[in-house]
Amino acid sequence: MHTELTKFYIRPGKEARVHDWMSFLSEHLSEVSLTLPAEHIFIESVFYEEQAEKPCLYWFTVETNGGRDVEKSPDWIDKEHIAYWNECIDNSREPINLTALMTCFAPRVKENMSTQPNLKHSVHIND
Repeated sequence: MHTELTKFYIRPGKEARVHDWMSFLSEHLSEVSLTLPAEHIFIESVFYEEQAEKPCLYWFTVETNGGRDVEKSPDWIDKEHIAYWNECIDNSREPINLTALMTCFAPRVKENMSTQPNLKHSVHIND
């Protein structure tokens, strides 16, 4: 089990499109949530930051290794997500992976995550 926080730069002029993208995902949360188990993702959050005219998205996940790559997903919602990604994310700038110094789960959450049938084999949370 690990947490990830990655900063992605938005292509210039695509700020409004990013908001359309996030609205689209928010409007289809039930479909999005159905894709997470195959990707071994428990939690996914996206944050927006506009700093010095260089807007960014921060992607936060709690996940395990071995999940399906979203780009290989057959799900229509993931195909739409990837289309928005390709349109909005500035691939000329390297994403920045932030380092988690501490991650803590409430015991009830930790237990629930550790007993998920399709992820049980790959879940390990250090005490």
